[in-house]
Amino acid sequence: MEKKDIILIVLDTLRKDKSSEIEKLVEEYGFISYNNVIAPSSWTIPSHASMFTGLYAAYHGAHETKVRKPPDVRLKKREDFLASVLRRRGYASFLLSANPQVGPRTGFSDFDYIKEVRKPIFTVLSVKGREYLIHMRWSKNINSTKDSLKFLLKNKKYYLFLMFAVDYIFYRINSLLLYIFRRWPKEKGSKKIKRELQTILKKNKKNPSFIFVNLIEVHEPYLVFEKLSFIDNFRKNGPDPKYVEKWIKLYEKETRYLCKRVANILKMLEKEGELANSLIIITSDHGQLLGEDGKIGHGTFLHDELLSVPLFIKYPDSIKISKKSSKKSWISINSLYTLLLKFSEGDLTSDSCLFSKTVFAESYGVVRQTSKFSSEIFNKKIEALERYKIAVYGSGFKGVFDVGDWKFDYIVSYNNSRITEEVRRMLKRDVLHFLEKSVKMRFLKIL
Repeated sequence: MEKKDIILIVLDTLRKDKSSEIEKLVEEYGFISYNNVIAPSSWTIPSHASMFTGLYAAYHGAHETKVRKPPDVRLKKREDFLASVLRRRGYASFLLSANPQVGPRTGFSDFDYIKEVRKPIFTVLSVKGREYLIHMRWSKNINSTKDSLKFLLKNKKYYLFLMFAVDYIFYRINSLLLYIFRRWPKEKGSKKIKRELQTILKKNKKNPSFIFVNLIEVHEPYLVFEKLSFIDNFRKNGPDPKYVEKWIKLYEKETRYLCKRVANILKMLEKEGELANSLIIITSDHGQLLGEDGKIGHGTFLHDELLSVPLFIKYPDSIKISKKSSKKSWISINSLYTLLLKFSEGDLTSDSCLFSKTVFAESYGVVRQTSKFSSEIFNKKIEALERYKIAVYGSGFKGVFDVGDWKFDYIVSYNNSRITEEVRRMLKRDVLHFLEKSVKMRFLKIL
């Protein structure tokens, strides 16, 4: 059977409950919308590594730890990397990414062609200078640039004061120019990526292609001069409610804008004959907290707003797929790996490989560089989050298990069933099997 193109599009940071407009759009083009889809992590690198390996973070290792944080988290070179396997099967591979965490620097490098689209950044601060400022703001609970400058002057950090002031001016000017001329942060690279995608399709008419796209429009920042950050989750009263309200409105505005950009891409794909003849997948790597539980952003936590993601698939018209539908089944975006390999072999007749009775998501702690601060309050809050936790979804229930304490933080029911002791034992058995497999895989890797 003649091989068809594979196009995998990740709408970075799009949560399931905010994707209804995009769902209506893609269904008009013949996409199938799937429910109960769970991301294996609440942040970018582990989730993408899972898509490209078919493995959970515990198995592929590209995740945060108590001592290893970004920018040191990366996926190690693997023979089973999706683009590598597809290349051996005759596919040309392309990476088009607007997310700096999805590219060669973080291990996503084994592609024939890579195009990264990033916001231009100008800075005069050294790495140590930036780290000092972050630690200063954490430990002293400093919220504003003005208070930061006052603190630096008071503590006779004159050189750092000057560099920070100059850097701040550069940042403001750069952001303002991008806002005026490029509509940033509303437009974060989707137009450039669409043009790149069209060029690739026009130049590669004969050979099958695997094209991966990451669009980052609904990822923060949402304001030209962003005033909310992950640090705000640990302030005494949490994030500023006024700015959280702005985040919500701008996030929803971004999803509407992203819907227009996706519509333009789909029109182009239809014009190029890809909609009828290719396997096209649109999904997300994780969601976003928009004030739920008094928190913003993503990473670290295992809330449904972070893990429940959309999944839309358009199968080639020439392939008849037996579609499975089960309210009791779950889909991990890990399973896209198996679906794509089956498709590349000409062996895809059913979507059953997507479904599982139980799926998992993991967090290994805070997804930020941290150290000991003078504020004991911050230290305790951070230490409390530096835990390995596993979210397990199965049989209409979800449990979040703290591996260190060897107990569930909580269990919720999605079908109004009682959370009995048998339910607890069942979910705990699932977690135990997950951990046993992790240990076996690590042992075999050592051997």
